[in-house]
Amino acid sequence: MISTVHDTNLELGSHGPEVDVLQQKLIALGYEIPNEEQGHFGEITKKVLAEFQSLRHLKPDGTCTNDTWKQLTEATWKLGDRLLYIRKPMLRGDDVAELQQILSNLGFSSGKIDGIFGPSTLEALKEFQYNQNLNPDGIVGPNTIRSLKRVMIFHSESSLCVDNLKEYVEFTSKIKSQTGFKIALGDLGGSDSLVHILSKTLQKLKWNTEILNGLNEKVLAQQANSLGCSLCIILRFDALLYGMNICYYRGYSYESKPGLELGKSIASQLNGGSHISTVNSNLDKIEINQADLSPVSLVGLSYPILRETSMPTLLIEIGRPYIYRSNMTLLALKVGNALTDYFNLT
Repeated sequence: MISTVHDTNLELGSHGPEVDVLQQKLIALGYEIPNEEQGHFGEITKKVLAEFQSLRHLKPDGTCTNDTWKQLTEATWKLGDRLLYIRKPMLRGDDVAELQQILSNLGFSSGKIDGIFGPSTLEALKEFQYNQNLNPDGIVGPNTIRSLKRVMIFHSESSLCVDNLKEYVEFTSKIKSQTGFKIALGDLGGSDSLVHILSKTLQKLKWNTEILNGLNEKVLAQQANSLGCSLCIILRFDALLYGMNICYYRGYSYESKPGLELGKSIASQLNGGSHISTVNSNLDKIEINQADLSPVSLVGLSYPILRETSMPTLLIEIGRPYIYRSNMTLLALKVGNALTDYFNLT
């Protein structure tokens, strides 16, 4: 049996049975890969995989990481292929996302559409079952699927997704009251000092912060969820990135409006103003101005940290670390100002 978890990535030039399984998964999803590349990760396999990644809101680099492999597996499930129910680890797949989409269109809130069968999906399902005079057991079997399809006949596919609206309304309400509003901050690599500076900056601006501990997305998401935070901001340095990426959750038919709007506010702050400072790089002594904090890109992605957190979450990927480490206070202040500006406008 081929493992669904990889210690190493599959990429251009890789070969062997795992590459063959990867290609068979892509073919099953409707992609075409020539016979001459079977078992060999060639240019066409890379191109096809990048197309899949783009469709799933992953980084479209044509490299099969663990996240990409999991999404390939999830994409094979269709509603009705299996029983859906609450369990640990939680069931994941396109069948769960389809269930969430239908429930949301019918007005039963299951949280953001993330393809994960969690407590919110369970409660929405039970509410639907009760409403349809079904046994509210929280299990998606043949009877529940028949009821879902029957009711959906009277609803267009363009029906309002209640969960998109609900996330925005709840987030805005928490902002206005600020009662119990807590911002989780975390580091995914090399930005621990910036996380602490950001925390102190936000506290000076009267925001309540909580610093998370953990070096992977799953652990950070679990911590943020258990703390009941209202917003999560994760930082990560990436030496291969030029500029910055501000990432918010986008997956399936769902886009986090709070994440998008707050990301725009932060991008606007980072792309504006002026600042001059001096840093010592390994190459030379250079002058840094505001342009060096740019370009800033806003990207909707389905990374685990964005997908598995129950609150609006931003992942700020920071390139050229030698520059930003010399501008940590400036960077933290701009993020803090963006939060304040956004909250003042809501």
